[in-house]
Amino acid sequence: MNAGYVRLSRDDDKKNYVSIENQKLIISQYAAEHGAFIDCWYEDDGISGYVFDRPGFKQMMADLEKEIDTVYVKDFSRLGRHNARVLLLLDEFKEQGKHLIVIDDHFDSLDSSDDTVGIKTWFNERYVKDTSRKIRCAISARQKEGTLITKPPFGYCRDEKDKSIIKNCTGRSGLCKVDF
Repeated sequence: MNAGYVRLSRDDDKKNYVSIENQKLIISQYAAEHGAFIDCWYEDDGISGYVFDRPGFKQMMADLEKEIDTVYVKDFSRLGRHNARVLLLLDEFKEQGKHLIVIDDHFDSLDSSDDTVGIKTWFNERYVKDTSRKIRCAISARQKEGTLITKPPFGYCRDEKDKSIIKNCTGRSGLCKVDF
């Protein structure tokens, strides 16, 4: 049985080429061009690739032990963004005698001549860590400026014109200027 795995996190660039639907299209077309058909799909939408506790991924791995022979994925970053875990996953596929095809990265587990896999998976992990660093830096700058970066307290909401003002949204009068 052939399976397709697709994943999109909230942090991923929302351009068309990485959408769930387009990943499925790319995988389906590739499989058809190679005389195969995708029998089942596993999907994780809105979940980071850095973690492997993803429902679709976990179900795929459980089914891999039973009925799946080949898994198709668009690229290594869809499979996961944790270098060591992805490399261990590749070993697991090999140990189970299962076939993994990573389309955009031109990887076929039956042909292990690609010696750049470790570099590709390391680069995918760097993307997550770099994004995290940039977000922490932006939050820190906003905190130093005194900007309220959390949601307003219960019963309050931001003013539509000046987002630095929170107002009582319970029907009582009063505005509060957020200054630290």
